Amino acid sequence: MGSGRGISAVVDDEGFRRPDITYDEWNRAIADVVYPEQPEAAPVYLALDESTLAELGAVFDLPQDQVVGELARSVKHELRATRGAADLRSVTRRLDQWRARRSGPHEPPPVLAFLTVLCLAAERMANDSDMAAANFYGRVGELLEIPSARQKFAGAYRDVAEDYWFALEDWLERLDGLRGLPTAVAVGHRFIGLPISQVLVRASDRARLPEYFEAEGLAPRSVIPASELQHSFQAWIEQPECRVSKQLRGHWARSSARQRILEVVANSLAAWDGVSQGGEGQKTAKAVLSLTVGTFPRRGVRMQPVAYVAQADTPRTGEIRTSGGWVAVDLVPRAPGLVDIGQGESMDTASLLEGIIRVRDPHTDTELLRQPRGLSIFRRHEALKWVEADRTMLGEDLMLVVRDHEKLVKRVNNLLTTSARTGWGLLDPSFPGHPPGWLMYQNVQLLRAPDVRQDDLDLGALVPLAQTQMTVSGGFSLPGSVKGKWHREALPEVRVVSDDTRGFALRLIDFGPLDQPEKSTTLVHLISDGPGALVMPLANEELEDGNYRAELVDSEDQVTSSTMIRVRSADTPDVRRRTETSAANQFTLDPLCVISASQPSDGPSISGAVVSDPQPFELMETLLPEAVSWQTERTHRVKLKVGIERIPADSCVYTGSHHRQVETAPTDRDHRPLTPYVESECSKCHVKRRYPTTPRSRRTQRPGAQPSLERLEAPPVFQSTDDNRWNTVLDAVRHCGAGSMGALSRIASFADAGALTLDHLQRTLTALGHIDVLRDCNTLELKSWDLAPTALVKTRRGWFLAGDWSQGRRLTTLRANARISFTALGHGEAPDSWFFSELPEDASDISVVDSPLDLARELPLLSEVLASLPRVPAMRRATGLSHFDPRSAKWNDAEGMGALGGYRLRGFSTDDFLRTDTDLDHDTMARSTVQLSKHATALLWRRRPLLAYDRRTQILRVPLGANLPGLYERAVVGSSGIAPKVVSGCLEYPDVTPEIAGHIGYLLTN
Repeated sequence: MGSGRGISAVVDDEGFRRPDITYDEWNRAIADVVYPEQPEAAPVYLALDESTLAELGAVFDLPQDQVVGELARSVKHELRATRGAADLRSVTRRLDQWRARRSGPHEPPPVLAFLTVLCLAAERMANDSDMAAANFYGRVGELLEIPSARQKFAGAYRDVAEDYWFALEDWLERLDGLRGLPTAVAVGHRFIGLPISQVLVRASDRARLPEYFEAEGLAPRSVIPASELQHSFQAWIEQPECRVSKQLRGHWARSSARQRILEVVANSLAAWDGVSQGGEGQKTAKAVLSLTVGTFPRRGVRMQPVAYVAQADTPRTGEIRTSGGWVAVDLVPRAPGLVDIGQGESMDTASLLEGIIRVRDPHTDTELLRQPRGLSIFRRHEALKWVEADRTMLGEDLMLVVRDHEKLVKRVNNLLTTSARTGWGLLDPSFPGHPPGWLMYQNVQLLRAPDVRQDDLDLGALVPLAQTQMTVSGGFSLPGSVKGKWHREALPEVRVVSDDTRGFALRLIDFGPLDQPEKSTTLVHLISDGPGALVMPLANEELEDGNYRAELVDSEDQVTSSTMIRVRSADTPDVRRRTETSAANQFTLDPLCVISASQPSDGPSISGAVVSDPQPFELMETLLPEAVSWQTERTHRVKLKVGIERIPADSCVYTGSHHRQVETAPTDRDHRPLTPYVESECSKCHVKRRYPTTPRSRRTQRPGAQPSLERLEAPPVFQSTDDNRWNTVLDAVRHCGAGSMGALSRIASFADAGALTLDHLQRTLTALGHIDVLRDCNTLELKSWDLAPTALVKTRRGWFLAGDWSQGRRLTTLRANARISFTALGHGEAPDSWFFSELPEDASDISVVDSPLDLARELPLLSEVLASLPRVPAMRRATGLSHFDPRSAKWNDAEGMGALGGYRLRGFSTDDFLRTDTDLDHDTMARSTVQLSKHATALLWRRRPLLAYDRRTQILRVPLGANLPGLYERAVVGSSGIAPKVVSGCLEYPDVTPEIAGHIGYLLTN
């Protein structure tokens, strides 16, 4: 490194010395170094630690110890700062110009260099014992060498502070987390609180805050006023085992710093994804249950054991304790920090509730445990629908699963009657999958802290963690690198509960269109003149795509909590996701292209409905039977159930009588409790509950302080029909553009929480040419999906819109082509199919498919696909093995794998295999997919194909569950643009031309 750049002797027209490094250069460097592009969106702070200073020095060839001084000189020059004044008008002008030219999201706002100097001043102040505002402005004066002008500077800064910080926040928001998530939110202590929030808590200490959240049972992304966290945070930070730095402990010891530390904690909680780090750098591990109540393809309650573990993105095999001992179980990644423990379908629901779940994870050398309890709380989870929690928060959506014990049920009913929002009720016990001996409460929202005795261990879980709470819930939460995204057609509610007798307010702030940086405006302002609850259904506000912020405001008009609400649709695509994920094109020289597992190669490829470089292969034909040759009656198959270790008959879960041990809270000389809570534990079932030792709030000690529930009469209901849910799901897919199967599962759950919804959605969208999926070529596991290119496919109904068509693009095309009409064909179990009557005049950016036969011609014979499947050594015998019979189109139990055809192995996971003549000779078996196995078995048995075709109606039929495999199905569906439907025990493909039916029939029979 050289000797460094310094201040030149050049002076500008106004007589100020011009620094060698300009303000703009510093601004760009700070944007690139402090806010670099990140693989995953994460909160980012404008703090110059040692490594950041070194990186900035390297940009300008400056020694590290000169970076702060040179930056301050450049900012001083920009402000035309003298000993008596500092003018912020030049920075304000730059900001106005930046907004006026509607700069692209990659051009940073011209306030970064100035804000960085403020953060440097805040850091110096934080290291002092004096946290007063005067000390902050004094530190700014020292850095800018304007000691006598700090009062004038303070006044000028107050006029622009929130606008400058908003510009930074808005810039980061418009990038959807590409350069990080904003953290300087105006929550309390306006003006100086913003820079202090960036530097007061070091990155190493912020990384340990999830340990506090997890220990207190706080819900991920909870929005809680900082003051509500004081008692529990103090108890946590004062514990000897708390691993925060001495510096943070020192800051906390000063009362003047506590509120600002708590604001950082509250903001970190709002951004927390639910993953915490335990001691020695290991994430805390525990087992819980997830819950879904679905209706597609049929109604059912499903419970799935899941676990919070370290390295949750790595699939592996663990062990689970069953009634027969320890057996192997798959631990499959499900969501950040979470893995599925086997398959819930293989375990009885009552067994999961009443059994002891013990799991060993050899990958992290941990043992997971879940003990049964008489009352389980399930809170909403973005990926799992409902997930079990130890505690609850006011205003959040809950489901309760309660043992049907008379006394316990009576106590729960009384509590909900007095403390819950009107509209809660019981799920019908006759609902399929409902656990016998249990009650399931749904539509539960607690809007008042219930009175629960300290010895009531069951109801103790319903004592909320905070008395003031803001919750955003309901609607359709979108996956992506940025949290808090909601679909425009299914917006959530904002709910606020407060015990402040002086009143409070709820505001909704609009940041304007995403492509037009501008100042914020207030859209909605609801006011409560006393304690109670306010609810803002955002669906009533007709919000456009953009960024909004909900703010909880106290009686003095101070923001005490806030949360971002990002409204999105396919009109505002997640560009980051689309650029991060590789395309899922399939290469036709590899026969495994049919099931989306081909290896990249030269030659033709298929993406959505489009074939690149199609070859003039001959169209083949075979005569298909008109009548079905398989059974169409649905038969019930008894699923393999694995027994979990059960609790004894005299357990508290059955008797309802706990053996309680309640701690006594230590007190000071004035008999005030020294801890924020005490624990109560049952000595038999070991259920623990925490109870607060402090009054709920001094404000609530006044007469009439009990919150009112009068204005809240019903739970939120998303106002839509089942038909347009599939349309909203497709629009969400088009917004995201690409992602993991976990992301697609989260999107699918909006249509229905059923276990088969994901499989149905990915097959339907793949068949329609809206998405491409990618499988691992060795395991055939689905890895990812990618949005297919924008295409128009010629059908007898018109030009079918396949792939990347947003609502805005459809409307723009129609407006530009007045002669074109459009139709939308409804389905019921798939998105509507859209057709243009004619081709648009300007279709230069649209792939036009004149003949769906191009795709069909490129596909290989089924026998070629079977020969290319990955092989593994065959199993002699296995529990849970079944063999497919094409005569009945059903799975039959099997003891071995000595015959040709498709096999399915069910246990804690479900795997599909196939055995050909070659496999029998070489003692191998091929990995397969369930649909491929079924059609392959008909070929291997030399039976009639699982196809029937009516030339008169042009309907192609297959057995239920025997969809045409992969691209075979896309070739058939592409000729009509209509997804198949279930009719009379079969799956029917409409509008299939004889040419397509004959060619696909030939491929599947050879």
